[in-house]
Amino acid sequence: MSRRFKTLKSSENDRNRQTAATSDATSATTIPYLPDNVIEKILSFLPINLAAQANTVSKQWAALWPSFPVIDLDEADPINCELYIEPGRFLSFLHYSLRRCGDQRLLDKLRIRANLRYGDVLVSEWVDFAIERCVKELDVRDLGENSYYLIAYNVLTLKSLISLNLENVRVYASSGINGPVSLPLLKTMSLTELEVFDDQEDRAIWTIPRLISGCPSLEQLSIKKCKLGYSTMELEISSYSLKSLEIMHCHSMNFEVKAKNLESFTFYSDCTCPNHNTMYLWECDNLKHVDISCAGLKQLLLHTCLETMVSTFYTPNLEAFEFSGYLKAKVHFVDAPSKLVKATIRVWETSWTIEYYSAMRDFLGSFNCSKKVKLHIEDAEGVIIPEHRRTEWSPPLPSIKQLQLYFSAPLGDREYCLRPSLIWMAPSAEILPFLDNDDDDDDDDIDDEDDDDNDDDDGNDDDDDDDDDDDDDNED
Repeated sequence: MSRRFKTLKSSENDRNRQTAATSDATSATTIPYLPDNVIEKILSFLPINLAAQANTVSKQWAALWPSFPVIDLDEADPINCELYIEPGRFLSFLHYSLRRCGDQRLLDKLRIRANLRYGDVLVSEWVDFAIERCVKELDVRDLGENSYYLIAYNVLTLKSLISLNLENVRVYASSGINGPVSLPLLKTMSLTELEVFDDQEDRAIWTIPRLISGCPSLEQLSIKKCKLGYSTMELEISSYSLKSLEIMHCHSMNFEVKAKNLESFTFYSDCTCPNHNTMYLWECDNLKHVDISCAGLKQLLLHTCLETMVSTFYTPNLEAFEFSGYLKAKVHFVDAPSKLVKATIRVWETSWTIEYYSAMRDFLGSFNCSKKVKLHIEDAEGVIIPEHRRTEWSPPLPSIKQLQLYFSAPLGDREYCLRPSLIWMAPSAEILPFLDNDDDDDDDDIDDEDDDDNDDDDGNDDDDDDDDDDDDDNED
């Protein structure tokens, strides 16, 4: 009896344990309730094909995924490899997702990265969908080769847009850019391999300036490998709000940048052909970082440079350099430009402390590779280095051939102490007559040395003519 009772009790305990285990398993697979905004936050971090699987989680999740504010359609994402093995499956998914999201009212971000050769109509529907819902961030990239997608012009008049990224797409100048661009809230714009085409090629050069002029709040601009048109002689970028500018592999004869609040500027081109002639940076009063790498650049002008500016240049074929600002700014050439003919430096300092003299020596040392240095300064006191410092420091310009100085204040009787300082500063140079700052002789150009060579050749020709005349006289 006792043994039977123990057997029954053991069986009952087994059933209880089994029931408890089943209950635990059921509770473990039950999805806890979460607020809608939390679910939307979770879904925003997922590619849309994974977010679309939310309808298998619960009815609440299934109802929310078509309405979450971030839509990411990336054909190249490795996580989507099973879905996008065939282009047709991706296009079907585009159509399915668009149909499911049709009731959505607002959209924060739309990102489409795909081969648009066969899906341009669907992508245009997605872009229209985003525009109608006042999208804030738009990112469109065509992954196909030689299949530029024509971007709709109404993208350039979307007043809700904060960030715009276009890659490997087209802009048709005649149909849109000649009209007004209005992106009042846009802060970030990235243009990569943007092709501007038109029936009249000369219109293409105005595309980038028109885009920028319609973006009064733009702070970050990146332009990479953009085809601006064969007739692009000068690319001008002017913006009061711009803080960061990056230009990579864009061809133009002249580049001009006017951006009062610009803090960072990067320019890179690996082209060694004479496609780049001059780079101007005007009125960039807050510029802190400059990085320019361009083997073909011939002239570089930096104006209104602050003490905090740090610049690095790789310009091996540079022929002329002009700087105006404070000499505490850092100028560094990765490779000294061996063809540098003239360096013009306009000094803003008006206080001649020992820190100033040290900064001036370091600054001028970057231009020892130049044949001629022209120094504009307020007063001669700014170049009269204290004698005890001359015995401690090495001269900054030992190799230049000519040194030209311009003063605003009268020189007076200080020439006797000025010349020893200049001879120490540039021991191998010819010290040219001092001039007033208002008498800048801009007529000398970067071809001075060539002119001298031509003069020598002319002189030799004259000598040859004289010899011929003497021979004729002897024959007579």
